[in-house]
Amino acid sequence: MMLALAASMPISAHDFEVDGIYYSINGDRESVSVTYKGDGDRTEYNHFSTITIPETVSFSGTTYKVTDIGWWAFMNSTIYNVVMPNSIKTIGYSAFKDCKILKYITFSNSLTFINNYAFSGCKELTLVVLPETLEWIGQYAFYGCRSIMAKANGVKHEVIIPDNVTYIGKYAFFWCDCTCITIGRSVTSIDEGAFEANSIWHITAKNPVAVPLEYDVFQGYHYLNYDNIQLKVPLGSKESYAKTWPWNKVKYNNIYESDLSGISRIQSKEFKIFSKDGVIRIEGAEGARVEVFNAAGVCIFRGVASEIPVAQRGIYVVKVAGRVTKIAL
Repeated sequence: MMLALAASMPISAHDFEVDGIYYSINGDRESVSVTYKGDGDRTEYNHFSTITIPETVSFSGTTYKVTDIGWWAFMNSTIYNVVMPNSIKTIGYSAFKDCKILKYITFSNSLTFINNYAFSGCKELTLVVLPETLEWIGQYAFYGCRSIMAKANGVKHEVIIPDNVTYIGKYAFFWCDCTCITIGRSVTSIDEGAFEANSIWHITAKNPVAVPLEYDVFQGYHYLNYDNIQLKVPLGSKESYAKTWPWNKVKYNNIYESDLSGISRIQSKEFKIFSKDGVIRIEGAEGARVEVFNAAGVCIFRGVASEIPVAQRGIYVVKVAGRVTKIAL
């Protein structure tokens, strides 16, 4: 199904517009994709700086569910902040390509698919928290996003690939200036140069059996000093990684085992939760599962992160390692 999504052609013209957002009706006639205006005119979103995409939209007496961000929907726009509803399942080809001032994006907690070039060239994109539902990251998806990070603390730039992801496309995180990478336990295929041209010094691989890769996904034309790489792997799997290419390019003594089961051992007294500048921040709880709910009780984020940007002011409930805190923004 994922390959079919990647290869499918978009509907070129919108079917209707509501509140400045253009939509095309999907084949099921019950859902819609966010799209661009007309045939070839992809500049209609430039007047948005911040946008919250609705979960449903009504037109001519029919209410549709918004399930997709379509091909080229926001490409080249001057959008700065995007909040997606939890109904969004896919982000299409080049949907946010070259949005040069896009800085914040709140992903849907139902997102499964990010298509090729989706965020390529978004050089100001900073905090990216990929949802645990995500299964597929396409080619060049975050290519050249030099500021990208999912901060585990205030120092290192880290990309965390969720456990449900099975595929990471060619040059997906090329030149993202990341120092630390966590690869989820379900990843079985990583294409050429996926993490090339990064300043990597630490890799966490959560699969208990080392997956042989066709390419050296961390180094290509750009040099990477494997002598300095630290590789963290699950308990009992050091020998598997030490014998499997390209993981075996890491020095044997720099491969170490750790409990990567995901069971949090953090005690509530060891961390703090607070808000600042429209962002919910958690300090001292690296690796803990975080859930954030709005005042209506709807979960707006579920995953692992230390900073969660929130587009709208209000009361939020934050749950971390069994501790529940109410936050006002």
